[in-house]
Formats: sequence, C-alpha cells, structure tokens
Amino acid sequence: MNRSSLFVFGALLLSASAVLTGCPATPMLSTDAVSHHFTADETQWMFQVWNGGDANTLLEFTIGADKPWVTVTPFGQSADANQRATVTVAIDRVGAAKASAEFTSATLIITSNGGEAAIPITTAPDYFTQDFTAGIPLSERSLTFAPDGSLSFFKATNDAATAFLTDPAGGIDISSLFAQANSIPFTPYKRVPFYGVAYDQFYIGSSGNIGFGSSGVSDGTLAEHFAAPQIAALSSMDAAAGGTVSVKQTPTRVAVTYENVPTANKDAGSNNVQVELFFDGTIRLTYLNVDAPSGIVGLSYGGGGTDPQGNPTVPSDFIPSDFTSYNTSGMKVAP
Repeated sequence: MNRSSLFVFGALLLSASAVLTGCPATPMLSTDAVSHHFTADETQWMFQVWNGGDANTLLEFTIGADKPWVTVTPFGQSADANQRATVTVAIDRVGAAKASAEFTSATLIITSNGGEAAIPITTAPDYFTQDFTAGIPLSERSLTFAPDGSLSFFKATNDAATAFLTDPAGGIDISSLFAQANSIPFTPYKRVPFYGVAYDQFYIGSSGNIGFGSSGVSDGTLAEHFAAPQIAALSSMDAAAGGTVSVKQTPTRVAVTYENVPTANKDAGSNNVQVELFFDGTIRLTYLNVDAPSGIVGLSYGGGGTDPQGNPTVPSDFIPSDFTSYNTSGMKVAP
C-alpha cells in the first residue's frame, strides 16, 4: 500500500470515528437571567447559572460587573441542569447615586468555558416591556401589574395560570370586525385607568394591542410600542387571520380575550391570551398557551421620543424587562 492509499485509508477511519462518537462533549453556559430592575427598596438580587450542555462536562464560570457600586459572586461551576449555581448581586445605592445624579445602570459579564453572557441591570424605573426573539416562556403564566405609587408606577408579579381568570363565556364577540379594521373602539360602562389617566374608551387591536386615547400602533417594533399609551398583549398575533376575540365586562373589570388567534406567520400555531383591565388600575395578562416564536409583551405610557426626522424612538433609559423574574416572593424563579 503506497502513502496515498495510507492517507486515504486513515482519513476514512477518522471520518468513521467522528460519526460514531459525535462532536466533542462541551458544556454550555445557561442562565435564567435576562436583565434586572432594582426597585427603590431593593439592594440584592439572585439568579442562577448552570451547564445546559453535555452532562459529562463541567461548566466553570467567572462573573463581574463594569461598575464599582456592584458586588457579585465571582465564580462558580455546574455539572448539569440539576446543579444550578446561585449568583448574588448586591448594589451600593450610595455609590450608584455618586455615579449618576438620578438613575444608573451596569452590566454583569459572565465568562465561562461554555460561552459568555451580558446581563444589564439598572436602578431606573421598569418600563415593563420585553421583546422576545427566541421563544416566549409565558404559557400557563399570568402577569399582574398593580399600581403601587413607585417610580415604575406598578409592582409586577408572575403566577401560574391554567385557565382564564375571567371566563370569556357570555362576552361580546368582535372577531368579524377585524375584517374591516385593525383596531376596534370599545366604551366600558366605567372609566379604565392606565398609568393614572382614566379613559372612557379604549381600542382593541388585531395584533394583540390595547390602545388608550387613540387606536395605538403596533408594527412589531419597540419604537412604535412606546409611541403611544398602549398594552402589547402579544404583538405578533393576527386576529384578522382567524380565532376569536371577545370582550366581557364585570363589576370590577373589562376582559379582552384572544382565543386560538394565529400569529402573523400562520405556520407558528395559535395563541390564547387574555387582557384584564381592572377599574382600580390593575392590569392582568394571562397566557394559556403561546405558540408565537417572537413578539413584544408589555406596557407603554407613551414615553418614547422622536429622532430629528420625526420617527419614533425607544426611551433613552430603556432596559428590557425580564418577566420570568416577577413573582410574589420577589425571588427569581428558575425555568
């Protein structure tokens, strides 16, 4: 056998070995943290890091912050998803105040043998808005926003939900109206407060938005979301393409329910979402199932600005919310 034959034979053996053994085992950095807004009385926050890759490997990570007023657990390790390392983040509000006359932000940097991650944190008010781009982990969850007098205006919680908390049965079916318009005006028998302003009418959008004072806008961008007072229940829904949308009033609230409503990409399945507007100013968003792979969820008081050309812009101090972190105990919930 000549050298060329030996080379070809050896290459074939290596190729066969790669097929049999697969790719080299590697760890993967995984975390349940997206971002965090520290409330006025909060100085400590915890989240988790784990190895989401091969269970035969060990994830080793270090973590730091780009601002001196932030103290963070410096390192940790995880063998697999069952071994989750808890990271504690503490902030020095005196130091933060010296760094900025009002609010300030920082970034946590996680470095590991399985990848890197950057997590923004801030002392600025929470805009309660998240733009999901790779899956929406809200199925069978209910987000409640209760006015609390804080700079963020609301306190948010995230709870389990297996049914709509207002039964849509007996409500007014407005589904057919979306064939003629993208937004349907509705007049409740009591005024509905939103960020402290009482509205005697609101608009129900086919794309899952509730507009106040006007029909609202929802083109799937954060800039348009913040351009007007509105709620984005799930911006990627398309009620004009199918499903049922109904409105039901009770003595304490108005509920708008989207049932089996497809996304703008009809191949992405359907969604079941309910928006409850309480007459005391509380807002509750309930998600029985979300098939949409992406979309904006959240509240907007209309605080966005405009660029020199007059186009809407995202607020300058906006940091995305992390809806999975809101729960009744105030602690981070691992998925």
